[in-house]
Amino acid sequence: MSKKRIRLPWAMLGVLCAAVGLAAAPGERHELLECGEWPSPFSVTGSSADGTDSLDSVGAFADIPAEEISLGMDLPALSEDAATSVFGLADEQVVAIMREDFRIVARHSSDGGTTFGAEVAVAGGPGQLEPIYHRAAGSTDGWIYVAAAVMDPLGGIGLQVMRSGDMGQSWFDPVDIVRHGDPLHEIIWGRGQLSLATGSAGRMAVMFASDYNSEFYVTASADHGETWTSPVRVDPGAGSDVRSAARWLDVTIAGDGSIHVAYIQSRVESNSVYYARSLDGGVTFEAERQLTTVSSRTPDIAVTTDGSILIAYYAGGQAIEVQRSIDNGVTFTAMVLPDANDCYYLYPVLAPATSLSTVLLVSPSYGCPEAGSRDGPLRLWRSLDNGASFTGPTELAQHAHRGLTVSVARTPSGAWAVAWLDTSHTDYAFMMRDVLVRVSLDGGATWGTTAQAGGGPLGSGDKDLRPEGMTTSGDDDIVVSFTDGREEQSCSSNVYLNRSAAHGLAFGPDLRIDVGDGQINAMTTEPDVATDGSANVYVAFGAVATGPYPDIYLARSANGGYSFSVPQRVSTSQPGTRINLLPQVLARPDGHVYLLYQADDPIGGVRQILVNHSADFGTSWNPAETLVGHTATHSAPSTSGSYFYTDDIQFKLGAPGTIHVAWHDDAHVYVATSEDHGTSFTTTDVDNEVSNDYYGPALCVHNDQLVVGFLAWDDVQSATLPFGTVSEDAGANWSSPLQLGGTYAY
Repeated sequence: MSKKRIRLPWAMLGVLCAAVGLAAAPGERHELLECGEWPSPFSVTGSSADGTDSLDSVGAFADIPAEEISLGMDLPALSEDAATSVFGLADEQVVAIMREDFRIVARHSSDGGTTFGAEVAVAGGPGQLEPIYHRAAGSTDGWIYVAAAVMDPLGGIGLQVMRSGDMGQSWFDPVDIVRHGDPLHEIIWGRGQLSLATGSAGRMAVMFASDYNSEFYVTASADHGETWTSPVRVDPGAGSDVRSAARWLDVTIAGDGSIHVAYIQSRVESNSVYYARSLDGGVTFEAERQLTTVSSRTPDIAVTTDGSILIAYYAGGQAIEVQRSIDNGVTFTAMVLPDANDCYYLYPVLAPATSLSTVLLVSPSYGCPEAGSRDGPLRLWRSLDNGASFTGPTELAQHAHRGLTVSVARTPSGAWAVAWLDTSHTDYAFMMRDVLVRVSLDGGATWGTTAQAGGGPLGSGDKDLRPEGMTTSGDDDIVVSFTDGREEQSCSSNVYLNRSAAHGLAFGPDLRIDVGDGQINAMTTEPDVATDGSANVYVAFGAVATGPYPDIYLARSANGGYSFSVPQRVSTSQPGTRINLLPQVLARPDGHVYLLYQADDPIGGVRQILVNHSADFGTSWNPAETLVGHTATHSAPSTSGSYFYTDDIQFKLGAPGTIHVAWHDDAHVYVATSEDHGTSFTTTDVDNEVSNDYYGPALCVHNDQLVVGFLAWDDVQSATLPFGTVSEDAGANWSSPLQLGGTYAY
């Protein structure tokens, strides 16, 4: 079956709670009321001495006269430099575009990247809006364009375009594309939701996703970005409600000035590729056409030297498809790449030569038999006929990061270069990545040995590379720009650049090119808050402040949340050396505070459930946590880009001194109970083997009565069934699970 993380409907568990007599009296809140409906209106007065929660009815909510408080401000400040792009010309001019904190800056080099001039502000300078994301593109005539998602002071995320006509040495004022108050209001930002393309004769196009129903729009310019067409919707056939359907988009410009777009949306079929084109410079677009009916993702669109339109995408299962049009987008023919049936390829990259019929297609992979849970090989296919056919694949690397982290370039001398993020030399969480490069001197037929572009020992830094992270300079030089956390213990990044001749590839020491003069708060994650019912408030959260991986911190307030102590690191592993995440905190008015969080075990490769205890209002904690159990999420797959993946763990107070934890590990549902403030636990498997595949339990507690609901997969019905079980003695004994109803659809 297809595995999904889902939560048992609270209303369903509320029915079970009521059935066993745990319903609360009017005006009173017990833990079980989280399973059903809250009385309204109400005000929380906190936990009573017996561990239950009370609720006093009030006439209306009242505003609390207090400003928000940044708890992360008291952690070490960092300078975060990210998202670097680099562009070069044959005359050895090079420009690097980078985002430093909430500014975008450019640095120009006239000697192929050997030395750089001073930083020049692109966005986020005095009087300018602050950018939070950007994409950059360069044209062969030396114009550089930046499209940036910016924080609009009136609300929402706007879109601005910046441009330079002298390789980044000076910049025109930002041009507003979307601002607060516009009909589109704001945009969605992130990789795959903002794309820009350059063409000849000053042509430029930006494609973006509007936050209003996630509709796709294109705006274009034919005068180097001085004036722009009104944004035109390119997915009108999707109707007015496609909020959950926006997946991925890309845009390109053909030699005749026509604009071509490809994107993913879910309409009738799940995640289909759609295509649209404009023949009048973006003033209007023809109606979109659906190109696929199989589940597809991440299209990349490009134009070859003979004018063919190519669209490469992940085509469901284990396949990459390429759609080709030889009539400027009127019709398309699909082909499946050869020997691409043993891995999943989510980010194919098309790289047509500018003056030849050669096209390279490069893609990272995952789910390959030889790679297991690790990132899979980086593979390359080659076409010598403008995409009419492809041969390959050639394996360039054994373990390449499975993201949009591959860059391809061709030097004027005819050498091809591929740069990628490599995860071969990291054993934990796959976050310590290297920037590696290989070169072909025979048109992509064979490839030379791998060279490291980033400094430091292999596997020693959290590096990042963008598709625009490599360019060429002069006749034969390759220039690579990337971010690396080596100087910040990988809890933030700086920008580096390196260069080498393609013939005789050998990188020397890299050059740090960011100034790094700004500072921001440490990255904080998944906060949890609790009150003891009196004046004490506790906030637990993860923070990347001492190394590449998050620690757990706790801040205390003794005045109802009006002020907080400096956050205290309460996870006990060596700072920044392992992934600690998803904290939950509980508190009693007598000073007992309980903390649960998850930690990835770098040796055993599993995710641990850990509990710690404070008896003095969170001032001090036990020197070591108690290991309660292990969840179904393991460190290797859970950290390949989304290690904050949530396993459903329930953490509840019982009688004084008693705490309960409920969780599953796919194969079983467990409840662990401690009657000594978390020093030791007694664990019970409560599922009674009704299945061998379970999902997120929900837990209700009232004094000694406990109710657990969970979902179990039934092979006979090929469906998920809801079950419940009850304990009347604080978790010592449990009833046989009772099926609560029919199949549960999700």
